[in-house]
Amino acid sequence: MQKHLVGILLGLLPSFLSKPLHRLRGYRIGKRCRIHMGSFLFCDSFELADGGRIGPLAVVKCRQFAAGRHLKIGPAVLVNTPQVQLGHYVQLSGPSVIMSDVVPDAGIRIGDHSRVFPFCWLECGAGISIGQQVAIGGHTQIFTHGYWTSYFKHGQISVGAVSIDDEVYLAWRVFILPGCHIGRQTVVGAGAIVAKSIPAYSVAVGNPAKVIKQVPEQALDYSTQVQRLQQVLQGFEQYARFLGHSARLLEPDTVEVAGIRITRAGSALRHDTDVLVILPTPDAPATETQQLQQRQQGNCIDLYRLHAQVSHRHPTVDLFVRYLRKYGVRLYINHGSTTSY
Repeated sequence: MQKHLVGILLGLLPSFLSKPLHRLRGYRIGKRCRIHMGSFLFCDSFELADGGRIGPLAVVKCRQFAAGRHLKIGPAVLVNTPQVQLGHYVQLSGPSVIMSDVVPDAGIRIGDHSRVFPFCWLECGAGISIGQQVAIGGHTQIFTHGYWTSYFKHGQISVGAVSIDDEVYLAWRVFILPGCHIGRQTVVGAGAIVAKSIPAYSVAVGNPAKVIKQVPEQALDYSTQVQRLQQVLQGFEQYARFLGHSARLLEPDTVEVAGIRITRAGSALRHDTDVLVILPTPDAPATETQQLQQRQQGNCIDLYRLHAQVSHRHPTVDLFVRYLRKYGVRLYINHGSTTSY
């Protein structure tokens, strides 16, 4: 009762007042975090890394809560389950519900750069595990148990953990039944009902969901990746112009925006402020590998490791990192000795 009363009182305070008081409770809250007025925390153990945001009308009630850098919990999100483990850059959009009874296996784990879109209901009584770079589309429902009619009157009981591997995309209004496993890089179409496990590298649609084709497992060849990067840079130049920035396409694989050049590895660099883009392929020319090894300082975006080194902060670099998200590229950002974005 006392824990709940303290949580309610602190939830009525602005962030700059509630954070130090939460720390006095033993909560571990990193730098540049913001806990909005009207968000309520009821946890036995709470750890929020740097840059986390918890929106108004959000409620977090659990025994153990641990979240990585730059967590975003939107307004009107309810998290009510014993164990919560969230990676870096996770987003929980509201209104959504993540809840379960207090039972031994209850809890949820979500990997880096994954996002739960609005109007989702995730029931995690038997445990839900979600990998990295996963999108849970809006209005999706995931259940780890299913029963209603009495077990002693022919009632059928269905209980089982749900696991979703890395880089899975669930379109909107997907329904997942207990005990299902969805393999990596699988796409599940809108409105599908997943009643049994789906293998990796698949596209599944329908009710019940059935695999209609396979996604290639092998990486794109180098020339195709170069062509796609050129398309991205061309689109970024047009986007920057639309926003009112001075922008020009110098070469197919080099764009200049507000005096900052973004170019593919292997091209000539003028200044440390230029952005070097490394493609995610093992068969890149040796000149690119040598250039990467020599690039100890400056701005570098490695699309293989999904890592961005930002030594010289500039609005153009910020804009390009955000623009890459339109193409499903979500990066770990290292800005000097701190992490940004």
